[in-house]
Amino acid sequence: MLCAIAFNWHDSSVSFSRGNRIVLVLEAERHFRTKKKACSALEMEALIRHGAAVLGITIEDIDHWALASLNNPWLSSRQTRKLADDDYWWDDVAFLGHTRRCLIVSHHYAHAASSFFMSGAHSAVVQTCDGGGDFNECVVAFSGRENELERLPAPCGDAISGLPYNLIAGFFYRERFCEGKMMALAALGSVDQRHAALIDDMLPTLNQAGAEIVRGAGADEISASFARSMERVNRLLNRQLGHMFSAPGVFSPDGLDFIATLQ
Repeated sequence: MLCAIAFNWHDSSVSFSRGNRIVLVLEAERHFRTKKKACSALEMEALIRHGAAVLGITIEDIDHWALASLNNPWLSSRQTRKLADDDYWWDDVAFLGHTRRCLIVSHHYAHAASSFFMSGAHSAVVQTCDGGGDFNECVVAFSGRENELERLPAPCGDAISGLPYNLIAGFFYRERFCEGKMMALAALGSVDQRHAALIDDMLPTLNQAGAEIVRGAGADEISASFARSMERVNRLLNRQLGHMFSAPGVFSPDGLDFIATLQ
């Protein structure tokens, strides 16, 4: 039995598999009845225990453990920094009352691996695109062949990521993870080339939120870098988009046209 665990910044989850067959996936937001739920360490342990109970097994029946790295409170600072050199490795991690041997997997490697290894393809180049990741990474490229998947040295810092959409939605709604709400409003506006030009101008600042990708940096250094960059981002969004809405989620016609153009 394998148990794989992802804390992340939202939508924490646990999955169980026997051999190559996934037998149970638990989404934290369903279990705790909280949208976009990000688990604490204790909540994650409760979710794992619930999954084991559903399957009729004990924790000690689980033979192998895999941990995604992002926002994982069980990883030490040494293990977090090691992600700068390795996207996956085996190490000892303490949780559920014991120190357990675990496969630690970087955030973007987990995305790429789930795509490539379940695709049936013998070889492929896989590029991930997200709103964040370890060390502020948003886009990473990997090369997959048979049962191997390794990071490519190609720089991806200028590639368009999911972060601009995330930042603009958060600005308009004044809360995180509102991309779905904003996407639904796109049908109410019309594409405007003025807004297309504005989006092109803003993308370089929004694409990494202006934050540096500092592989190997500690959590405090990464947080400080991101906080500084967000000051620049918020000034930009206030200057360019502040007139498009009167309250969180209440848009002018021009604001709806901007959202349609962004979509």
